[in-house]
Amino acid sequence: MIPKRPIIVVDAGIPGAEESLAPLGEVRAVAAEKLSADRLRDATALVVRSVTRVDDALLDGTSVRWVGTATAGQDHVDRRALRRRGIRFASALGANAESVGDWVISALLELALRRETPLRGLAVGVVGVGQVGRRLVPRLAALGLTVWQNDPPRQRRAERAGRPHPFLPFSRVVERSDILTLHVPLVREGPDRTVALVDAAVLDRMRPGSWLLNASRGSVVDGGALLAALHRGAGPSAVALDTWEGEPRPDRALVARADLATPHVAGYAIDSKVEANRRVAGALARFLGVPEPPHPGSRTIPVILTPGPVGDPRDPLASERRLAELARRAYPILEDDRRLRAALPDGFEGLRTGYPERRLFSRYGVRLGPADPLRGAVERALRMRRVR
Repeated sequence: MIPKRPIIVVDAGIPGAEESLAPLGEVRAVAAEKLSADRLRDATALVVRSVTRVDDALLDGTSVRWVGTATAGQDHVDRRALRRRGIRFASALGANAESVGDWVISALLELALRRETPLRGLAVGVVGVGQVGRRLVPRLAALGLTVWQNDPPRQRRAERAGRPHPFLPFSRVVERSDILTLHVPLVREGPDRTVALVDAAVLDRMRPGSWLLNASRGSVVDGGALLAALHRGAGPSAVALDTWEGEPRPDRALVARADLATPHVAGYAIDSKVEANRRVAGALARFLGVPEPPHPGSRTIPVILTPGPVGDPRDPLASERRLAELARRAYPILEDDRRLRAALPDGFEGLRTGYPERRLFSRYGVRLGPADPLRGAVERALRMRRVR
């Protein structure tokens, strides 16, 4: 029996969640590190982030009937335990996909400038073509990259249905790619296991001078093997990591060796957080059998950007310089990198809970002439709208 005024316990570190959930019941905000079975004794619903492990130990002796996570990832929730207890579950799958894509585009532009390597003509392997990966593929192509795709579950489904598909085996994608970007869920067992997907053997097979990006889960990359490869000059020559083994205490040596290091905030654009709250609140409303609460919406940003001049046509990095300038003004990824390096060893989680507001690239407008050679990349890769 669901009480008329259900008690909803929510992680206090989820911006805007209290406001979104307030029409549905009595909301109690609790810091993630203080969430416990005692705090949930009389709760009907629980809303968490990825920092909270939801399992039998947390749920024993509670009245929780519904669990939601304001994240795309679900590996912190023991779904089997929920099913045994008859507890319903919902996630914000896909809510942060565009934000993660912005992080990837920003990271690639920064790496291109640091390595003085134009992106056009390089091959990028997208490993995991789900909510993030499938949205990222056309953005990467708009930068002039050749895109290889790997997603075994989707490949099997397509082949069983007799449908054509773009997917290649993981080993072939690794061998063909100058850049590898990871967008898989954390799967601990079975044929599609992704724990240590990128291990010493994979690192050794990567192309000389290749780049590795990870904005999925830290344990998808064997951090020790990656650090060893970097020390001996093998594997990727450039690394951009947003997720880390051992969070919230990542290996400081690996952080130091990474070209770009950010504190698991790729999906943290405020627009994505608003959307995640909307999805979680809507799922809870359906469970409770009440109308979905009104959506607060994302504030329209009034900023119009103007890129720098076209520059020297002989400069092979002219496009990357102009695109990076626009990307930095919308999302200063180098500030995230600087803050993480300064915050270690103990400040990782504080960077996430106190993260400054950032907007999606698509919330910005860019003044471009109709013949500007940057137009296609701005509209399709950065997803910024052109304005007159």
